[in-house]
Amino acid sequence: MRTWPEYKISTVLAFLIIILIILPTGFFVWRAWKNTINEIDAASININIPRIISTKEKLQIQNWISKNNLNQYGDPQNTIYAGGSPLFDESTGQTIDLYSYILGKHPDRPWKK
Repeated sequence: MRTWPEYKISTVLAFLIIILIILPTGFFVWRAWKNTINEIDAASININIPRIISTKEKLQIQNWISKNNLNQYGDPQNTIYAGGSPLFDESTGQTIDLYSYILGKHPDRPWKK
């Protein structure tokens, strides 16, 4: 028959084994979840937040594009895009606004200079 200290020792050992198994697993699951959330936040900053741009600035952009012989997206004429357009992200299925794309590529707003 087991004595009281033997039950304590076996209970403590079982508890430690469970902790050694669960804690690292939980840590890695939490870390992966945290990284996923950070990636989603980064993607939403670049894609989902519409940038407010005036009609006047849109005209400035169009003039800048034609003056600098750029393609319709404000990139060099020979630029090739996966999927045919830089406005559609095939991996997420999301589409962004033309002017949001241009502002993202040219945050210094060269058309205002």
